[in-house]
Amino acid sequence: MEQIETYILRTKEERQKHLKLDEACIERGGNSSYCRGLLAHIHDTSIPSGKKIHVCHACHNAKCSNPWHLYWGTSSENRRDFTATGQDKSIWERSVEKHGLQKAKEINSQNAIGNKNGSGNAGNSKSEEHKNKISKAISEKYETFTSLGGRKRALPYEDIINIVKEKGFKDAAIDLGLSVAALKGRYYNAIKALNNADVM
Repeated sequence: MEQIETYILRTKEERQKHLKLDEACIERGGNSSYCRGLLAHIHDTSIPSGKKIHVCHACHNAKCSNPWHLYWGTSSENRRDFTATGQDKSIWERSVEKHGLQKAKEINSQNAIGNKNGSGNAGNSKSEEHKNKISKAISEKYETFTSLGGRKRALPYEDIINIVKEKGFKDAAIDLGLSVAALKGRYYNAIKALNNADVM
């Protein structure tokens, strides 16, 4: 058996010598990951792990399970094969193809109006109550974390700052069950929030 990492170094032509594209596609299962063991058996290779080595379809039919249409390829080869099918269209192109231009524009317009990320309110003034709700939601997002025991709890801004000052980022992050980057984000947000509170 040859290790797949060695086998994949062969030329694409050599890895495709076994192909018999005059045979019909066989659609079973519809997922090429199911064919990994079969392809490894046919080529006497190990089964690749990770996402660098793919089961590629020389027939350009992603649902095909015919082993004589499949070959081991790199992710870039797999992408080029997909591009060659003409199926790598944007969401907009698929929408136009499915609904027609006018209907796609209507759908796109409705999505822009009914957005869920709040960008539709950009530039509109907000009441103090609304601002306070936003501030509270952001505070809760940054103050809430999962401790090592898996229990959720909130940590006031002052405590975040004091723990970091006392122990430093690395030790404080370990104690709190956070990454150093996550703790730094909370720390600087806490300082910013407290400074803004002092100004008000």
